[in-house]
Amino acid sequence: FLAQSGLLVIEMESAPTVDDWQFSTSTPGFVGDGYFIWRGPDLFNSPGASWIFGFDFEVQTDATWILSLRNRHEDPDSTEENDVWIRMDGGQWVKVFSNFPGSVGNWTYESRFDFGSSQPMPQASYDLSPGVHRIEFSGRSRNFKMDRLHLHLPGHPGATDPNRPASPRR
Repeated sequence: FLAQSGLLVIEMESAPTVDDWQFSTSTPGFVGDGYFIWRGPDLFNSPGASWIFGFDFEVQTDATWILSLRNRHEDPDSTEENDVWIRMDGGQWVKVFSNFPGSVGNWTYESRFDFGSSQPMPQASYDLSPGVHRIEFSGRSRNFKMDRLHLHLPGHPGATDPNRPASPRR
């Protein structure tokens, strides 16, 4: 996938399903053909232990790129079933979660890192150099849904607009 004008958009269903990552269309409001849902066990202490899928992409700008993962969770407790393990370029697995008020039962782009400390949870972002990179996903919380990912430069207009078309492939 190729970022254009500071924005990369990838539909999750662009990857083949991998075991307990299941393709679904049962929850309305998704973009594209559907979304992925984690149907495996909770893997809170096992990053990368579940079936992994990912995407190769290219950026042209050396910058901090913001990750906005369009996701959804249904548990009435906004801190449950709300996260996934993500790593960039084979680095450390990091928990990315969504739990702001109103996130339960809604598609949202909230994506925060949890480094396991009491520090404030920052918006997920990556310092990327020009070139090809790989982002990977590993199951963490059962029933967590992922529709698409947007990587964008800070201040990009409409960066989390779900009507943005998917980025072209190289």
